[in-house]
Amino acid sequence: MWLHKGSAAQPSIHDTVWYLADNEVVEYVACRRLIAQPGLAEPEIDFAAWSRSLGYFYQDVKAAMQIIRVLRRVTYRLLTTLPEDAWANTADLPMHGRVSLGEWLQIRESHFPEHIHRMERIHSEWMKASARETAAQEPLQGGFGPQESARQAARRRATQRNAITTGVGLKIHEAG
Repeated sequence: MWLHKGSAAQPSIHDTVWYLADNEVVEYVACRRLIAQPGLAEPEIDFAAWSRSLGYFYQDVKAAMQIIRVLRRVTYRLLTTLPEDAWANTADLPMHGRVSLGEWLQIRESHFPEHIHRMERIHSEWMKASARETAAQEPLQGGFGPQESARQAARRRATQRNAITTGVGLKIHEAG
C-alpha cells in the first residue's frame, strides 16, 4: 500500500509523506523568515527533483512523520507568542506572491488536507488493484470465478477456513 503507484509518474503514499516532511522543513524556515526578516523573497524549491535525488523510496516514513510532528509543534508554540504586529509581516512566496504571515498560515492549513485526500485516493486505487489481483488469482473450481464479488469471496474463504480449523470436511459444507 505505501509504495503503490497508479503509474510511474504518480507519487506513492510513501513519497507523499516524505514530500510533506520536506515541505514542512521549507515552511518552517519560511515562517521564521517571515517573522525575523519580513520582505525577503523565498527561494523556489523543486520538490520533484528532491523526490528523485533524495531517494524517498529508501527513507523511513516514520522518520518523516516525526519531522512533521516536531516542526508543527515548534511552529505552533512560536506563533502563539507573537505580538499582533508580526502577523502583518509579508514576504514573496514563489507559488503565492506576496503574503502576510496570517495569509501564509491560511495557505498552510489547506495544504495538508489536499495531500491527505491524494493519499486516500492512492489507497483506494491500491484497494481496487489488490481486489482485481486477488480475483484474478482465485481458482475457478469451487468458487464463482472472476465474476465473484469481494463479499462472496470473503464469505467463501471464511467458510473454508472455518471448515478446516474446526475439522469439518469441506464436502459436508459444500453439501449443506
